[in-house]
Amino acid sequence: MPRSLKANKYSLLSDARSCFRKLWPDNPAGRQQEVGHRRDKTRSGMVISAKGLAEYQDLPGWMAFVLIESRCEADCVVQTGTRHFTL
Repeated sequence: MPRSLKANKYSLLSDARSCFRKLWPDNPAGRQQEVGHRRDKTRSGMVISAKGLAEYQDLPGWMAFVLIESRCEADCVVQTGTRHFTL
């Protein structure tokens, strides 16, 4: 079950962000787009291994970090967001 990484776990969230900053341009990402009801939604996501960091953070059982970037355009207003999760 994925668990959301939030600001109150700053050390772990910082590690996840650092991993994705290094890999994002070169690694393949999944993409989903929905258009309808005067909205255009796009989500991109990537999964990377976090086994080494899980041991460093003393969090057994975690195997990966997930990054989801979203963009929604509705009535000429654009909203974006980035979320990080652990698996």
